[in-house]
Amino acid sequence: MTAPRKPPFALWVQNVDPERVDAKDLWEAFARYGDMCKPREHGARAVEILPESKAAIVNFASYDHACAALRGLQGALIGRITRPGLAIAWHKRQDEPPAKQQPVAPQEKPPKERPPFFGLW
Repeated sequence: MTAPRKPPFALWVQNVDPERVDAKDLWEAFARYGDMCKPREHGARAVEILPESKAAIVNFASYDHACAALRGLQGALIGRITRPGLAIAWHKRQDEPPAKQQPVAPQEKPPKERPPFFGLW
């Protein structure tokens, strides 16, 4: 059994145009779903906009609150964002070990049985 994860619980938010939405807009929208991270307590800012990626990282102090925001704000229009709305997914934490890839063995197909041939002689 693994130890429970500790904050921050980070969401990757796409379609964030820094000319149309700012960190305050995102914070106001996401904070309705629960406790956001505080740098002194959790070592992470609540909202970090990445202008070169047109994305943002939103950090929650609670897993349940992050889940609620992920479901509640998927496709939302915040600030002056127009279509498409926000696309939200879990952000991979840097301190997590990479997932182990399970080798996939190719499955052998059984030989096809040929149907009986009924030729016209």
